[in-house]
Amino acid sequence: MPSSVRADLDDFAAQLNALQTALEQERAALEGHQVAALETATVAKTAALEVLAEERFGNGLTERISAADPGEREKCEQLHTQCLDLARQLRDYNLVNGKILHRSHNSIREIINILSGKRAGGLYGQSGQPTADSQAGDSIAKA
Repeated sequence: MPSSVRADLDDFAAQLNALQTALEQERAALEGHQVAALETATVAKTAALEVLAEERFGNGLTERISAADPGEREKCEQLHTQCLDLARQLRDYNLVNGKILHRSHNSIREIINILSGKRAGGLYGQSGQPTADSQAGDSIAKA
């Protein structure tokens, strides 16, 4: 027996809330550099995304809402709109987390380069020739 539209929408909302919690935990873990907490948040985020990827939450949901009884349809449309708004907010949360992760990755790479005495781009390219940055430094020194 297929599940009701309202039940699927309630589950959709619950999974979006679970994803929001996971994204908030992920952000806190990223900001606090907590690897174990980041792993836990990633598992929760993946689980919520796997459920949200199910077919019952796809394009057919809108059609099923349209086919619902008139009294139920209005409630379902409102809940669906709320879910879509939350999904857009969660996309933005995820983008922010990605930016935090990217900045952290760049900072770590810079620290490693500083500690190892390497320049970020390196002095020489793959062919063994000086890179453009090191050549520019040479021309300034010659002047």
